[in-house]
Amino acid sequence: MNELAQLNENFTDDFWRHLDKISDNFKDVLKSIASALKELKILSTNLESIIDSIIGVIISLLEISISIAKYFLQKQ
Repeated sequence: MNELAQLNENFTDDFWRHLDKISDNFKDVLKSIASALKELKILSTNLESIIDSIIGVIISLLEISISIAKYFLQKQ
């Protein structure tokens, strides 16, 4: 019976040790996901700024085109 109790104790110790490792690994995974989400937010913000700049350039080009068209229409 003493041998069975020792096996049970060893199993329990191993079980909790492995569970702790799994828990630590899971925490690391969650930290990595959180970090990736922060990076994604930064990239999203940068992309939004780039898109805003492109839209601004397009609007400016349209305004220039309208001014040129008005000039040529007035010249006729």
